[in-house]
Amino acid sequence: FGRAVVWALVELWQSLVPVGPRLIRAVNHAKRTGGSPATLPATRSADEWTAWVRDQARRVGMSTVGIAPYDERYTFAEHRDEASGPHVIVCIVEQKWEPTQTLPGPVGEQTALSTNAEIIEMTAELAEAIGGAGFRARAHSTEGIAAIHHYGVEAGLGQMGINGQLLTPEAGSRCRIAMITTEMPLVMDAPR
Repeated sequence: FGRAVVWALVELWQSLVPVGPRLIRAVNHAKRTGGSPATLPATRSADEWTAWVRDQARRVGMSTVGIAPYDERYTFAEHRDEASGPHVIVCIVEQKWEPTQTLPGPVGEQTALSTNAEIIEMTAELAEAIGGAGFRARAHSTEGIAAIHHYGVEAGLGQMGINGQLLTPEAGSRCRIAMITTEMPLVMDAPR
């Protein structure tokens, strides 16, 4: 354990320094989501809202999204009050292949941190769009409030790997995952 901490301090500062400010801004942006919407929601079916969410996710640059029911059993106790509804939108951004192959090391770590900042910013943008449509929605950073891999499986985005990561058909475990909780009526996806 001690050697790992020393290695991280020596090696990872090179990765964190260039990305740190962006990552902090993205996390703070996500924390500002989840308030009460200012408008009344338009009348649409859950199918229409689901298609709208998928379009908005593509617009902000996400690789894919899936939808699962919120399950309190997978929420960390200290975060139980942070969910903004009964639905979870699981958001995925594929991480660049070539620099990921250099892990562990500064280039790979910087890529992972940069991709984390990207997905957090994207989830905040999507949550704001949902709020603009009249529904509460809260973006959660990649650390999240819950065991997010469970939601990825429930949302049909992949399966659990023996390594404890979500394995997607498109990118294997080379992806970053974040989530949005919302009260927007959505059609649930199902595990594959």
